[in-house]
Amino acid sequence: MTESSLSISVLLVCRDSAETSLITEVMRKFGISVRHSVETEALELVKYQKFEAAVVDFNVPLASMILDQLHGSASNKTAVTFAILNGKSGRASSLKVRASFVLHRPLSPSLMYRTLQAAYGMILHERRRYFRCPIVVPVTLQKGAESEKTSAHSVNISQNGLAVSTPVPLGPGTSVAAQFKLPQLPPTIAAEAAVRWYRDGKAGLLFLSLDPSLRSELSEWLSRRMEAFLRPVQ
Repeated sequence: MTESSLSISVLLVCRDSAETSLITEVMRKFGISVRHSVETEALELVKYQKFEAAVVDFNVPLASMILDQLHGSASNKTAVTFAILNGKSGRASSLKVRASFVLHRPLSPSLMYRTLQAAYGMILHERRRYFRCPIVVPVTLQKGAESEKTSAHSVNISQNGLAVSTPVPLGPGTSVAAQFKLPQLPPTIAAEAAVRWYRDGKAGLLFLSLDPSLRSELSEWLSRRMEAFLRPVQ
């Protein structure tokens, strides 16, 4: 898993090169990765790629359609959105724009920084929902109380499940008991899980039953890991 796949990802649709550079630089200081795209490409990207936020210049054609497509996407419907509008002439139309934040021209580093600072908590919350922490630890799997235990190892883990590498094929829908320990987390995590997918020796497991106290500790552990990955540039 690459560093870019772990960072916060923001879609930027803007034709102005100076504004694009300004937005990208401020985002970088917050540890945010920017994907700059033209309008037609953006309409396709939001269908299959996850973005925690999107910045769309309403001077470009299809701007409203891009935000509508984003809000209609299963994985991006709760993404934080920014609309760039023209100064005073854009203030009247700002009420009609479906965006979390509105940026009025002229853009400046201080305006971008203040706006992003206000939005960062929302963006971080959105990232946390989909964060998968890459980690390799031993995992014990068991299909049933009478079946043999299988030794596997984790690939990544999230609040709702984990991906494992296993020598034994696991069919989607199979119920398994999973046990594993994480660094700096004292208790052993034991969970009932269902296999969501299996391919090339790897399986995705969805937690079905996990003790609330363990779920809380896992959530805190993941938050600490995510903050380490996403630490802003000073």
